[in-house]
Amino acid sequence: MKTIKPKEWTPNQLARLPQEGYWLNIWGMGTSNVDYHAYCIKNGAIQYIRSDYANFIKWGTLLWTCMTTRKQMATLPKSRIGDFFHFQTIEDMQAAFPDLPVEFYQKPVNDF
Repeated sequence: MKTIKPKEWTPNQLARLPQEGYWLNIWGMGTSNVDYHAYCIKNGAIQYIRSDYANFIKWGTLLWTCMTTRKQMATLPKSRIGDFFHFQTIEDMQAAFPDLPVEFYQKPVNDF
């Protein structure tokens, strides 16, 4: 398994990125077709996992410029970006959403 060395976010990254920790993005809440995207923003890296494509049902690296920004989360309508929920730990996310796919509970490599 690939290991990630801890690093610091730059001031530009900190100004753009949402709070560190886990973010669960839910598309289609209240419908029969719900998709989940989870992001782990820790140790100077972002890992993500998605339920909507078989190729993404494991944690992978996301460029920081591709992460939904804190401004977008605060201003864009849910119809465009879905619902975002923040958690300090993966265990907190699991407790709040116990029915997520099992792969969402395997810690990503940047959570150490």
